[in-house]
Order: sequence, then structure tokens, then C-alpha cells
Amino acid sequence: MAGKWTRLNRLTVPFLLILFAALSLASGLRESATFDEPTHIASGFLYWKTGRYFLNPINAPLVRLWATIPLLFLPLQVPLPPPPWVIQNHLSLSDILFHFNQVSPDLILNLTRLMIIPIGVALGYGVWRWSRGLFGERAARWALLFYAFCPPLLAYAHLTTTDLGSAAASFLALYLFWRFEMAPSRHSAFWAGVGMGVNTATKFTGLYLLPIIGVIHLLRRRSGGRTNPSTKTPNFYLLAYVVGAVLVVVAAYRGVELYRIGQGLDDLRSALSEEKYQYFAGWNTTGRPWLWFYSAVILLKTPLSLVILIIVGFFLAIQKRYPQRHTALLWIVLPGALYLLLLSISSSQPGIRRLLFLYPLLCIWAGTATASLQERGPRWQWGYRLLTGWYVIETLVLFPHYFSYFNQIVGGPSGGYRYLIDCNSDWGQGLKALAAHVKKEKAGTIYLSYFGGGAPSAYGIHYVWVGPLWSAYVAKQQEPKLDPAAQKKILLAVSATSLAFGDFDFLKTRSPSAVMLDSIFVYDVTHDVDAQARLARNAPPRTSRNSI
Repeated sequence: MAGKWTRLNRLTVPFLLILFAALSLASGLRESATFDEPTHIASGFLYWKTGRYFLNPINAPLVRLWATIPLLFLPLQVPLPPPPWVIQNHLSLSDILFHFNQVSPDLILNLTRLMIIPIGVALGYGVWRWSRGLFGERAARWALLFYAFCPPLLAYAHLTTTDLGSAAASFLALYLFWRFEMAPSRHSAFWAGVGMGVNTATKFTGLYLLPIIGVIHLLRRRSGGRTNPSTKTPNFYLLAYVVGAVLVVVAAYRGVELYRIGQGLDDLRSALSEEKYQYFAGWNTTGRPWLWFYSAVILLKTPLSLVILIIVGFFLAIQKRYPQRHTALLWIVLPGALYLLLLSISSSQPGIRRLLFLYPLLCIWAGTATASLQERGPRWQWGYRLLTGWYVIETLVLFPHYFSYFNQIVGGPSGGYRYLIDCNSDWGQGLKALAAHVKKEKAGTIYLSYFGGGAPSAYGIHYVWVGPLWSAYVAKQQEPKLDPAAQKKILLAVSATSLAFGDFDFLKTRSPSAVMLDSIFVYDVTHDVDAQARLARNAPPRTSRNSI
């Protein structure tokens, strides 16, 4: 169990947490707004200004409110109360907040991202603390090292979305429930409920955790595993648990906005039940969920060194050589497996952002396995040193490509978009890099098909849009036309998601001249008459939707 901090912990724990924050922040400063970020930011800011949670209620408000606190000190202007068309189309409000203000969109974005990083740091501390309580000092340090260098966590620890916050809140709820199970009392039951309340007020999909902790509780009762039995009845503990959860949710929704929970859950139920477009390795369909999809995402988006250590941990468990085997299976493996199962049968399968809750558990499992190997013979010690060294060096070398990270099975970050798109590889993070490239090439106006939340004009990009449109502001800010005769160089920039959707199949026979953060592919079509003709035909009218 946890004891006093050792001198080694005083050095390694802060160092790894600071390094995690620095790597995530530094990579985030190179990225433009991803697809969902403007909506979350606009929603949170409007919550503060109006006291109403009417915008995009499918997401609970807690992380949005936290992330947008710095914006309250900026001279941002939005129409209050918002007109009805804004409420119906939240992307329009994002356009207004980001692009019709005197404040730089980058300043808005980076201030809110800075609020997410402490959540990632707190989650890392939680990984160390719980692993220390379960498996000891050495296992906890390894678990924190795996956490600090985990590419999917580094990728989302600076994004202004609810995804990392939901992972942290779910982990907190599970940890506090473990503390209750270890020492049942009115106090521990209440705080376990507080954890679930935070989880619910962060993201409604966090409710997946309820059946998971129910299964754990039933298994412990059947096995007689409850420690420190009390004379209090289970109903009394349940009441304390519910009171803790309700208090947090009521506070998050300010009491008067509680009815928004019903709206949000209804929207969530519709979103989870409707047929969604799914994509994997060129295979796309709309229909039943792919039961194997999330397992494939974990396999491709997790460093192979960590995958090997996870597998080694299972071999140790089978051989009954894994430390605290039954505890690890009950509190680490079972929650992760049940969570993965619940995701796999859902028709909503966006990808890695739904899996972030699993990575702290995987880090704890791999950390304990590594600590076990460290105590074995020289051959095993060389093995864990090689794997952990590979893990750390790979993460450092691949900086800042954490969002688009894929392991060697698919050829690394540069090959990942061929297998998974959207939040797994291309969410629009390469717009800043594209602006720098266009300026370097002195290309003038470019053809652009961009999938993301950034505004090309905010970075000085002059463009004619081709392909699907996502933003009214982007439609209005494009140039009337691109005159090939007036330019020395003609560039086409296409997001990886647009390529995967088949909107630019004619580019399959052409090679890009540059790739921006594995997200935006740039093609030099200066002397490509056929490509220029195709693009001229695909350019849409200057405005595409009547939103602003």
C-alpha cells in the first residue's frame, strides 16, 4: 500500500509529469484547431455568458466550463441571446466566436488548451498513486513512465475536447470506488459517488462505468472479498453513493439546468443507435458495428513495445507469476475488458478518443509486468530494458506527430491514414504547417480541401475551396477564383480524411510534394493540366450555406 514519498519518487514523479505536460504542450502549439474543438469552446463560453446549457447538450458541461475560464477575461463578442439559427447549428456559433472577433483564434485556442493539460497531469498522478497502492513503488514508477510517453494520451492531453477529461473522470470514479471497496464506510461511499458525479458531468458516455463497477461489486460480494466489514447496510452505502453523485451533477448543472441532462441523454441515445459511417483500411460501410474495430484501433495506435509488455503480463498471469494477480485481473483487466466490450457493440465507433480511459489501465498493467521482469534473471532484464528503451526513444523521435501516431504494423504515422481517419489520424491539425509551407513556396492562392476546425484565412492562406464544405466562414472567406496564368506555382492541399473518402481518386496516381503533420497532403499541380481542369470543375460557389 501507499506509504511516504521516497527520495526517488520526489525526483521521478514530478519529472515525468512535467515532461508529459511539456511534450503535449509543445506538440499542441504546432497544431491548428481540430474538428471538434471550436464547438466545445463556443459552447463552454456561452454557458458562462448566458447560464444556459442549450448548445450541443449531448456533451455534459464540466470540462467545457473549466476549459473556457480564461476566455472570460478576453474582449470576445457574441450575439446575446444567440439567434435561433445559431442554436440549431452550433458550427455557426463557432464561426462567430473564432473568426468575427478582434482576438486571435490561436490565442482563444491555446488558452483553452492550457486548461486541459493539468487534467492530463492529474490523471498521470492518479496512475502512479493507484499503481503504488496496488502493486508497490517500482511498478508505480514504470506505470507512470509508460503514461508519460504514451502517444495517444500526449495527443489528447492538450485538445479542448471532453475526451481526455472523460478518461480522467472515469479513472477517478473507478479509483474512488476501489477505495470504498477496500474500506467501506459512509465517507468512502460518499466520495465514490462524488467520483461518479464528476464522471457523469464530464461526458455522458462515462455512464458506461456504472455496469462495470456493478459487476466488480457483485464479484467481490460472491467471493467474500470485502475488507473491514461494517454494520452499515448496503442500502446505506448506496444512499451515500447516490448523494455524492447527485450533489456534483446538480452543482455542475446549476440546479435549474438539470432538464438538459434529459435532452443530452436523448441525443446520446439517438447518436449511439443510429447507423454511422465507418471506415477501416479503405473498407467503409454504414450499418452494424464492427465488433473488432476498437481492438484493431488499440493494436495499431499503441506502441508495439507496450503491446509486447502487455502480452508478457498476461503470460505472467497465466503462469501465476504476475504480482497480486487476482487484484490486477479484477481492478485492471476486468474494467478494461468490459469497457472495450461496451464500446464494441455500440454503433458509434469514432476511434481512439473513446479508448483513452483504457490507456491508464494498460500502463498500470504493463508497469507491473515490467517490475516483475526486473526481478527475474539477466535474460528477462535485458528484454524489459530493450522494450522500455524502444518505447521512450520512439516517442521522443516522433515528436510532434502524436495525434497521427501509428505503430510499425502500418508503417508509422505516415501510413496510418490508409487504415483509420478522422480523430485517429487527421482531425485538421496540419493547417498551421500548411500556412508555413505555402508561404515558403510563394504559392499565392491554392486549391484546398480541409477537414478540421481551423480557419485557413486566420493563418494567411488564400484559397479556392474544392470538395466538401464544413464551415460557412470558410466558404465566405475563399477567393472568387484561382487564375493559373497569374501564378508561378499552383498547389492543391487535401486533408487525409478527404483522400480516404474517395473525393480525390485521381490523386492516387500522383505523389504529394509535401505532407503537413501527416494530416494535409500537398500536390504541386503547376504543370498538371488534367488536375487543374478537375479542380476548376469541383470548386463550389463562393457561399454554400445560409448560416451567417
